[in-house]
Amino acid sequence: MSLRHHPSDQALADYAAGTLDAGRALVVATHAALCPACRRTIRAFECVGGALLDKAEPTQLNPDALASTLKRLDQAHVDTAADPRIGNDEFAGPLSAYKLGKWKWLGPGVYRRSVETVGDGETSVFLLKAEPGTRLPHHTHSGPEWTCILQGAFRHHLGRYGPGDFDEADENVEHTPIVEAGEPCICVVALQGKLLLQGWVGRLMQPLVRL
Repeated sequence: MSLRHHPSDQALADYAAGTLDAGRALVVATHAALCPACRRTIRAFECVGGALLDKAEPTQLNPDALASTLKRLDQAHVDTAADPRIGNDEFAGPLSAYKLGKWKWLGPGVYRRSVETVGDGETSVFLLKAEPGTRLPHHTHSGPEWTCILQGAFRHHLGRYGPGDFDEADENVEHTPIVEAGEPCICVVALQGKLLLQGWVGRLMQPLVRL
């Protein structure tokens, strides 16, 4: 697998530091599972972080810190074991640990499927599937949109994105993704804010957009 598009160093550093929300962390982890180069970069950031912690001045913990942590770990174990629906067997890698919703029709040839994550707040996490030849509306974003391709491929003015590639867009990016012929394109997406359709047709369609 030859990957052309990767997360920024800042995104990888934030992932290594554990400061990303669950949705964006999932998208980065999905890419890293397929990208040896990014796994090496993440390990390097983790080593740097570990070295900085070693040199940091010790901080006094709260008296109940250990008990509180063990209680949270026990609760997480009980919650996971009690729900047999946790996870799925449709996707390999990090995505296999998440419960998925049903595919829902968004428009001609385009479908959305929720990914259930915890504590994402303003981040919407979902799978997006588009049939071969589908041309998505020209749009920008009101916040960051991180995408990792699982199957198929699409193109826009910044290049071709195939399986494993990472597309990191924000309010400064306008694009019109077009799905290549062959097989449906399936992506995992973490979106903050919403898509903003461009042009007069886009403005008419905007109230109908559910992403």
